[in-house]
Amino acid sequence: MGQYSSAQISAMFPDYGKNHYYSILPMCISEYPKQLAIDRLYELEKWLCGENEVGACLGSIKSKDELPAINPFLISLLIIDDNKFIRAVKSIPQI
Repeated sequence: MGQYSSAQISAMFPDYGKNHYYSILPMCISEYPKQLAIDRLYELEKWLCGENEVGACLGSIKSKDELPAINPFLISLLIIDDNKFIRAVKSIPQI
């Protein structure tokens, strides 16, 4: 697990003592990195699909007109199947 994920888990589930979370804490901690990855995929969708707006503050995000058409529904389907999701995350280029 990377530093970002570890820091997010520590922020999400601070040490309030063992009686605060009871026995569900390990399950929550094991699921949270997956949610972080899904959230990141939605963030990356801006670079894959573009934005409707055009403006100076978009930085490296292009408008939808400048990019080839990508179906956002396909990205949603990739999240449903863990194996496909993992392959999809690995195939997204570094920006």
